[in-house]
Amino acid sequence: MLFAASIVRSPFSDRGSLFRDLRRKPFLKHSGTYADRGGCNGLGDNRLNRVETIMTGVLVFFAFWLHPSPVAPSGIQSIEGIDLDEQSETLTIRTGGRVPIRLFRVGQKELVIALKDVKLQKRASKDRIESRLVKRIETEALPGNIVVLNVYLSGSAKAARSEWTEGEKALRVRLLSDAPPRRSPPPSSKAPPQPSPETTPQPATKAASDIRFPEWSIDTLEALERKGRDSIDFLLEDLGGDGCISHPEIRRAAAGCRVQSYQEVYRDMELYVNSEPAGDCLDAAYFLRAYAYYKNRNSNSEDQNRKAASLFQEAVGYYPESRYAAAGIAAMGKLHRSFKDYDQAKGYLRAVLDRYPDFPGASEAMLELGRLLAEQEKTGLAVSTLQSLIARHPKSALIPEAKLELGKAFFEENRFQEALDLFISLSGSYPGIVFESPDLLVSLGNAYYQMGKMTEARDVLLRAVNCFPQMPASDTALTRIADTLREEKQAEKAQKLYEHVVKSFPGSDGYIISSVRMAEYLKRAPEKENLYRMIINDFPDHPLSQLAYIKLANLLNKEGDYEKSIDTIHTFLAKYPGSLKDEAVQVMEEVYGSLFKRLLRADDTAGMLTWYERDKPILNRMNQPEIFAMVGRAYLSGHLHAEAADLLQKASQLLPKEKQAPDLIFNLGVALQEAGQEDPALAKLEAYCRQHPGGDRFGEALRRIGRMLMGKKQYERARKTLQQAFQHAEAAADKAAIRILEAEADKALGDYKPAARNLIQAIDLFSADPQQSNGAISKLYRDLGDIYLETKTYLKAADSFAMAIKFSDRTENPDLRFLLAETYEKGEAVEMADKVYREIVESGDPFWARLAQEKLRGIQINNRLAPKRESEG
Repeated sequence: MLFAASIVRSPFSDRGSLFRDLRRKPFLKHSGTYADRGGCNGLGDNRLNRVETIMTGVLVFFAFWLHPSPVAPSGIQSIEGIDLDEQSETLTIRTGGRVPIRLFRVGQKELVIALKDVKLQKRASKDRIESRLVKRIETEALPGNIVVLNVYLSGSAKAARSEWTEGEKALRVRLLSDAPPRRSPPPSSKAPPQPSPETTPQPATKAASDIRFPEWSIDTLEALERKGRDSIDFLLEDLGGDGCISHPEIRRAAAGCRVQSYQEVYRDMELYVNSEPAGDCLDAAYFLRAYAYYKNRNSNSEDQNRKAASLFQEAVGYYPESRYAAAGIAAMGKLHRSFKDYDQAKGYLRAVLDRYPDFPGASEAMLELGRLLAEQEKTGLAVSTLQSLIARHPKSALIPEAKLELGKAFFEENRFQEALDLFISLSGSYPGIVFESPDLLVSLGNAYYQMGKMTEARDVLLRAVNCFPQMPASDTALTRIADTLREEKQAEKAQKLYEHVVKSFPGSDGYIISSVRMAEYLKRAPEKENLYRMIINDFPDHPLSQLAYIKLANLLNKEGDYEKSIDTIHTFLAKYPGSLKDEAVQVMEEVYGSLFKRLLRADDTAGMLTWYERDKPILNRMNQPEIFAMVGRAYLSGHLHAEAADLLQKASQLLPKEKQAPDLIFNLGVALQEAGQEDPALAKLEAYCRQHPGGDRFGEALRRIGRMLMGKKQYERARKTLQQAFQHAEAAADKAAIRILEAEADKALGDYKPAARNLIQAIDLFSADPQQSNGAISKLYRDLGDIYLETKTYLKAADSFAMAIKFSDRTENPDLRFLLAETYEKGEAVEMADKVYREIVESGDPFWARLAQEKLRGIQINNRLAPKRESEG
């Protein structure tokens, strides 16, 4: 489980976060019986030889485990003879039948062959057996029907292979050597001298420096048998103190269980509970029936597991106060955990711990509870439960398993150093656990990997693959070995090993993981795309299918196929709804960012807004300031100022002040101003000017500040700001606009002369700009005339009004002509006034013509009265 978790943890950075669903897959299962544990026949496995070639090194030989069959035979065999063929260096042990064996090496010069369920016949032991590779063989019988052969070797012995003969009557162990086999000399020649001992080749990979794997001897042989008892087995012990043991059927059933005749016991107890009168030791019979069925069931059959649970439920239901109830409840807890019925299992296991604190199987109940909590991803509770088990039951045979599970829980919590320390300590305190199952080696290798110790991780995982070539996690272990090479930039070796996994383990987790890794080494994008689509289509329910979607979207983004990349993300989100994964968010940010940048370069703001409106819910959840800034700018260009202000404000809030781009601050100020939010707009634009004096938009920012200050009637500040803005303006239109605002400030302050100068300069700038309309120039002349009227310089005012009429887009302009005539009249240019009034009358406008006629009559009256006034004077 640990190995699978670390493989998927980080698609982009292999020590990060991703898809925890894969961690829950039961890759690493505890071994069952003595006889069904994985084999390790030296370096003879073809798969390992291929890996050895790929790694250009030698796999570490450190232990041999051999097994006869899924289930060990129940009878006791006899070793009838031991022979050594000097020519082939093959040792033959005649047992009369297949038995469980173990084969392991002690140092460089001793090979131990342990056979179980056998007895040594005296005639089988020979005084002297030797050959080129074998110096001598010693035999020893140990308690428990175990026979040990100590084979003392010459230094040139490298490894060994074993096999049972066709009739399974004898075990053959062939010794291997680097040196060529010796030919038999002719009868007359002397025997050649024995070759000098050779040093076993050192492995190409460096051994893990933090851990010393044990070398084995006869004294530690019994440690191989270390295995925690199943708590249900305490039921048999309780029978010894029960008066029902005197009952013939019960006594016979107990004896049958001790010799593992479970099927017969189940049949007898089934008959017993259905025939005996109530109260006649029925509780013992019910529990024995359930026990026998439980022990004889196929643990991989859900139907049989459920029947076992039902039998225990029936027994506990009928006899809840029975002395055997604790064992029955514990068994139900274990069985319901196997169904993933966690609530039921948790209830049973806690009932054992709460109601039967002195039950000998309490430690196993705690261990099961810890495993259950880990499977529920409640790793904090799992850690505390397992730590409590270790503290309360320090002498329990289950302590090694508890510590192993605790280390795995540490690993799931990303407490990699604690996990590593615990695994190393465990291997030293309980060396036998290294050889019982691949769990510790694989877990240790993963911990090394997560701590960045690639050489150590590779060494330990190679040991696991070497000693357990048939373990369920072989594919993922080899993939992780390739990952260590990948991390060390040994791309060619890593690629070859990934290819080996893909070829050798089709459809496995290692196959899928290696396929994803292989895509990184492909040079052509179409090949990568095809590989990702294969994983998506062929393994839709596998957690790495999600990773393939993300990598495919990322690939399409890098190839510039943004629309296709976005469609891939939409498919991913539809198939895997819920909160966005970190990796998906990263790809989405990149693809939308790339797309929007391309649209901005093409000045396609409408296209950008279309994409944003389509995917607004997704984009808003991302909280990506760069995307908000670009879309806000697009809204601003489209004069959608409120929307622009909203997005630009989000972008600003997501970034610290020192990381806010000048354009973001300026655009936000403009959007707020145009949306009518002048106070925050003024603050933003002033901040822009303080932080980026002389920036590209400095002059425009000052002009906008000046305009807002004008609106607040802060005319003096406005005039100074506008004067500064003029110094930074470059375009004639911008300069003219600033002078116009300055003139307004001057006029508001009563400074008409500078106001007139500013307007004259604005008129000159506008007149020199061919893009400016005559109407705009006409208005400026009229404004200038109004200023001259304020200073009573009527003839200048009249000239300004005349120019306004000249540049006007209208042909008549009776109102402006009437103002011109009045100005002439005030400036005592009566003839000019008379002429303009007459033109108005001739225009035929009824309103202005009548007013002009009245003005003309007034001029005529004044003209008649003028001589009289002169004569009187």
